Amino acid sequence: MSENTSSSQATRRPDGTHRVVITGMGAITPAGVGVRALWGTLMARRSCIGPITKFDTEGYDVHIAAEIRDFDATEHGLTKKEARRFERFVQYAIVASDEAMAQAGLDREAEDATRIACVFGSGIGGIDELQSGFTTLLEKGPKRVSPLFIPTMIGNIAAGNLSIRYGLKGECLNVVTACATGAHCIGAAVRDIRHGYIDAALAGGTEESVSPICIAG
Repeated sequence: MSENTSSSQATRRPDGTHRVVITGMGAITPAGVGVRALWGTLMARRSCIGPITKFDTEGYDVHIAAEIRDFDATEHGLTKKEARRFERFVQYAIVASDEAMAQAGLDREAEDATRIACVFGSGIGGIDELQSGFTTLLEKGPKRVSPLFIPTMIGNIAAGNLSIRYGLKGECLNVVTACATGAHCIGAAVRDIRHGYIDAALAGGTEESVSPICIAG
């Protein structure tokens, strides 16, 4: 048996499909920035739900949420221009992915970028930008709506920006299945690797739906 054959068998399951491993993780959660903050909070059994501070909830039926508090993207690798242009759900995706990519230690220069996918979803996308855009349209007219409205709020812009940031040239997908979005994206990436469509994937989900319209709805 050749060395290549042995290596190939070591990376396959009994049914012949490829084995899949997680090599890096990243997280932005109400517990804080990073996987360690999330894990520590879980182990301490601490709740991150509290009064909403982002906006005044007087007149609303809901007054509590699991907010991501005191987050400044420029403190975690984004430029001021990126922080201004990207909606919060994109900022979260980038910071969490930077952590995961660093942990994975993937040498992208040595890999075939066309075999690395980005499967990163958002159930709602840029809801703040959507609400702001509607307000601007109604109050100031169509000429005052930002020309970047669509590429700022559309749900798959997180996956798009991640692919650009890391030079990933494989499939770029945004699976949207409500609260299951992140898990569904990871599952889709696992299946694609398992069946040989890709060699690796950046997979996960991102959301920021603590907003007046979501709380009202």
